[in-house]
Amino acid sequence: MPGRLPQVLAERLEGPTHLDGGQGGAFLARDRVGGEQVVVKRLPASPSAWLAVKVLQEAASPHLPRIVDLVREGGELWIATAYVEGETLETRLRRDGPLSAEAALRLGRDVAEALGRLVEAGTHHGDVSPANVVLPARPGGPSVLVDLGNLGAHGSGTPGYLAPEVLAGGGGPASDLFALGSVVYAALAGAPPFRRPEEVAALDAARVRRKVAALARSREIPAPLADLLERLLDPSPSARPKDPRGVAARLATMVGGDGPSGAPLVPSRWPYAGDVGRLLAGVPGDARVVLVTGPAGAGRTRTLEEIGLSLAADGRRVRRVSLAGALAGERVGDEIVLVDPVTDAGTVRALALAVVAGRVWAVADDGVAEAATDARGMVRLAVPALDPGGIKGLAAAARVADPAAWARALEEATGGAAGRVVRALE
Repeated sequence: MPGRLPQVLAERLEGPTHLDGGQGGAFLARDRVGGEQVVVKRLPASPSAWLAVKVLQEAASPHLPRIVDLVREGGELWIATAYVEGETLETRLRRDGPLSAEAALRLGRDVAEALGRLVEAGTHHGDVSPANVVLPARPGGPSVLVDLGNLGAHGSGTPGYLAPEVLAGGGGPASDLFALGSVVYAALAGAPPFRRPEEVAALDAARVRRKVAALARSREIPAPLADLLERLLDPSPSARPKDPRGVAARLATMVGGDGPSGAPLVPSRWPYAGDVGRLLAGVPGDARVVLVTGPAGAGRTRTLEEIGLSLAADGRRVRRVSLAGALAGERVGDEIVLVDPVTDAGTVRALALAVVAGRVWAVADDGVAEAATDARGMVRLAVPALDPGGIKGLAAAARVADPAAWARALEEATGGAAGRVVRALE
């Protein structure tokens, strides 16, 4: 086993052996306490990974392995999860070929639900692939996304399921959704849409459309699924769906039928594309901490993403760091750092002290900004709720029978906040 098991795990587990197959790179052992088989892996040793797994311990999902123990020792983080019985999608595809459309939809729904849980925990999987999806051991049972060894990792994963930004050393929830699209495609076609890294590196939206259209013709998949695959496989992270739970709901409606013909999934860059120049104009050059604030659901995180894209397009050096890394004084030089979210005024002050020469952009609640007005070099960039007129304009695009009633109901349900509108549409 790479490294040495922490003493507390070495005493608790017996007979660790290398585990081949879907949870490869892990080790199988028997837990002396509970008597069950468990899988042991080493995780990236970061505060965010530790906190995310602690959250997962408290809120189990049928689509993620149950966490048995978590140990941090000597700068290393180890996790033991209950062994998931069943056959991986990779094994099934090798033996039997592609799944039925309904089985592929159910699998995609379950994996998307798992990814949603990970996002809620503040992390992402980092290696969504057929080898890490265990199919139901019984008809109607849940598929399970296993192997949390790459939790929160960037620049890693399984070839054939890597998003373009992962090849460049990046990653995150949007990269998991690209991998999900590749997994569902593989379940329907028997192989991923783009096998070679050079294909992915040169990927554009037109090629994705052609690839999905060819699959749709050969498998006669419903149009809503083809549309969803195009969005998941978009080479731009910001053009993919934002919320894995919305993707899961979309797939759930297609199981056993052709799915809805209503409003499409909305890319994460909507509705702020083109507005960022106006927003940036109000930020003074000597600002060191910029809080993107606004009402809950107004699209603060989407605004932050768009700011990063726009600044990078202007030749600025932009990168995203974890909140823990920023608070630990991770030096940013002359770069612009994107951090989200910030939850209290004390954190804002700590960020102001941590910055050396660069500028930190972060998402925060209105109350946090108001309570931290004494933070040196801090400014507030307020994002308004979506204009009601914009909601009404969406009604026509959704092709509903009664646009006025539809817009009124949507506005009442969401308070006119852009992020909530997006989730409602999804």
